[in-house]
Amino acid sequence: MNKKVIIVLGMHRSGTSAVTRGLKALGVELGDNLTPPLANNNERGFWEDIDFNSFNEEILALVGSDWNSSRLIEPDELTGQSFSSLRLCAIDLLKRKIGKSDRFGIKNPRMCKTLPFWQQVINHCEGLEYQYVIVVRNPLSVAQSLDARNGFSVEKSYLLWLGHMIPAMAQTEGKPRVVIDYDLLMDNPIEQMKRVAHALSIGTDGSAEEELSSFAADFLAQELRHTRFNPQHLALDSRLPTLAADAYRHLLKLAQDIIAPDDPSCLDTWHRISGIYSSMAPVYDLLDREERMLAEREQQIECLNQAISAREDQITDSNAQIIALGAAVADRDGQLGAKDAHIGNLDAHAKNLDAHAKNLDAHAKNLEAAIRDKDIHIRNLDAHARNLDSALNNIYNSHGWKVLLAYYWVMDKMFPHDTRRRRICELGLKGFRVLVSEGPGSFFTKSKEYLARKKY
Repeated sequence: MNKKVIIVLGMHRSGTSAVTRGLKALGVELGDNLTPPLANNNERGFWEDIDFNSFNEEILALVGSDWNSSRLIEPDELTGQSFSSLRLCAIDLLKRKIGKSDRFGIKNPRMCKTLPFWQQVINHCEGLEYQYVIVVRNPLSVAQSLDARNGFSVEKSYLLWLGHMIPAMAQTEGKPRVVIDYDLLMDNPIEQMKRVAHALSIGTDGSAEEELSSFAADFLAQELRHTRFNPQHLALDSRLPTLAADAYRHLLKLAQDIIAPDDPSCLDTWHRISGIYSSMAPVYDLLDREERMLAEREQQIECLNQAISAREDQITDSNAQIIALGAAVADRDGQLGAKDAHIGNLDAHAKNLDAHAKNLDAHAKNLEAAIRDKDIHIRNLDAHARNLDSALNNIYNSHGWKVLLAYYWVMDKMFPHDTRRRRICELGLKGFRVLVSEGPGSFFTKSKEYLARKKY
C-alpha cells in the first residue's frame, strides 16, 4: 500500500496550524524539526517542519517572489531544468522525513505558491500518494490578523488571500482533497476533524477519539480566534474585491459539503474565478515592483536617519570637548591673571604666558572653523533627506500609480462582474493579448473562427 503525503494548504493566519495539529491527533506524522511556538504570533505552535519552510523560501527566492508577493507564479517556472538539483535535494529530504510513516503531513502556507514543485517531487518518489487539506478562513478575519501582525493594508491582505487560495484550488483539481473552514472547526472541532478523516480515509478508532477529544479540549481555545465574521459581513467592506467575496462563498460551500470539490459546477465557478484573477497578472507585477521600490526607499531613508543620528552623536561629543576646552581656557586665563597681579615684575615670564594664550586662541579658532564645517555638512544631509522625501512623494504622485488606482475604479464601476459588459471587456482583453503575442494574422484568423462559431 502506498504511503500518503497529506499537504495542508491555506493562506497565512487562516488556521492551518490548528488543522495540522488536528491531523496529528489523527495519527499523521509531521516531522522531527518543527518550528517552535512564538509569543504574540502562534502561541500554540506552527506545526510545520523548519526544513520544508526553508525549502519553500529558497524556491520563492529563485523565482523572484516571496510569501507576501502578489505576483502570480506559473507552474512551468517551478518545474524546469533550473530546479533539477534542488528537486533532487527535496526528494532526499522528503524520503528522510517520511521514513517508516504511513501518513506524513506537510503544512506551510508558502506551498500554495510552490505546489507544482512539490507535486513533481512526490511524483518522482515511488510508493507515495498525495492528498490535500485546504484550509479557508473569512478574508476579513485574515486581513485583520495580518494588520495586527505585519501592519499590512487590508487591500494587500485581500490580494494575498486570493493569491494563495486560487492556486491551492487550481493545482489540486482532480486530486484527493477536502476543504475545511476555520470557523467551523472552532465551533465543532471533533466533527470537522472526523469529516477530514473520512475524506482522507483515516480511521478514527478509540485512541484517535481520545486524541481528538484532547485536541478539542486542551489545544483549541476560543481566545485563539480574535475575530469572527460571517458571509453577510463581506458586503460591509467596500475594499474587499468582489472576486474574493465570491471565492470565499464558494469555498465555504465546499467546507459545508453543499457541493463536492470536483462537481462540474464547482470546477466551472473556480475556473471563472481563476481566469479573472490571472487576467490581472500585469497589475500584480506592477504592484510588486512599486512595493519593492518603496521598501528600498524606506531602507535608504532609514540608513540616512542612522547616519544623521551618528553624526549628531559626534557633534554632541565635539560640543562637550569644546565646552571642556573653553573651561580649560577660562581656568588658564584666571591663572594668568593671578600670576600677572602677583608677579607683575616678571615681564619675560609674562610674555611667554601671552604667547601661550595666543596659541590657545588660535586653537579655539580652529575648533570654531571645524564646527562651522560640521554645520555645513549637517545642512547638506538635511537637503539630501528632503530630496529623498520629494522622490518618495513623486512615486505616490506618479502616473503609473494613478493609472493603477484609476484602473481598479473604472473596472469595478464600468464593468461589474457577471454582466454582459464585463464579458465583452474580457473578450476584448483576450483579443488584445492574441494581437500582441501572436500578431495580426493570428488575431484575424481567430476572430473569424470565433464569429463563425457565434454565427455573428
